[in-house]
Amino acid sequence: LSSRTIVNDDDALGSIIFHGYDGTITTGGSGIYAYVDDAPSVGDVPSRLVFSTTPNGHSAQTERMRIGSNGNISIGTTAATNSEILRVQKDITGSTGITQVAAWGEIKSDVTSYAIGYQSVLDTEAASFTLPTYYHFNAYQVGIGAGSTVTNQYGLLS
Repeated sequence: LSSRTIVNDDDALGSIIFHGYDGTITTGGSGIYAYVDDAPSVGDVPSRLVFSTTPNGHSAQTERMRIGSNGNISIGTTAATNSEILRVQKDITGSTGITQVAAWGEIKSDVTSYAIGYQSVLDTEAASFTLPTYYHFNAYQVGIGAGSTVTNQYGLLS
């Protein structure tokens, strides 16, 4: 038997790499990677999954999505915090008009009661506590760069 060593935070646990032939060499185009996501203990190895793709014109993979051991999901960033269940972050560039997050779908004729495009449902725990602020939707501007002009700004547009 060989001796074993305990894994540590950020150690690789395994991967699935998808390869393709580019006309000269076979190279990894996309991958799914598993890493240790915190300090392990007896019977407990917290882990995260990382999904990576290779951008056009590049040879190295870039992380695109992460599912952390806490179940939180980061898309376009690795920065989701414990207070963010889902964080989508990407610079908006390269188009005359662009939507950062879109939910698309067609309401079929068999739906006869109601259809909801986006729903926020929040409850409070039965225990007695004070919550000073309760938001269902929060939109705010971080800043407008010097020399920029924004003609209209909306928190919700319908």
